[in-house]
Amino acid sequence: MIEERNKDGNKDTSCLLASGAQKVYWLKTLKTHSLEGFETFMSTIPQDTLIICESNSLRKVVRPGIFIMMNNSPDNTIKETASEVIDKADIIIDYDFRNNINMIIDKLKIDKVQMGLQVKNICS
Repeated sequence: MIEERNKDGNKDTSCLLASGAQKVYWLKTLKTHSLEGFETFMSTIPQDTLIICESNSLRKVVRPGIFIMMNNSPDNTIKETASEVIDKADIIIDYDFRNNINMIIDKLKIDKVQMGLQVKNICS
């Protein structure tokens, strides 16, 4: 587990940190040990912590409260890891999230109501 500290990088972890996340970690595991790695990570953080996880592979072994997939590919290609879990997505957002964050927030608010989710301030 590596803590991201670089807000200026191009990696997803840097983007999350630059977007205001208090802490960002990169969990590196073999695919066969994803669940074990996630359980180890979970044992190191307070129980009621909100976690935003960017991982297609982890969705194969963990069922999150809500699973959102972002389709921001300019040519509509889909990574193999994404194609393996897209059918499990609660919400799929087809926007360039770097330039249209307000549209994404609005879509999440609408879908949250339609799904009957009891989540407050999902985008705050």
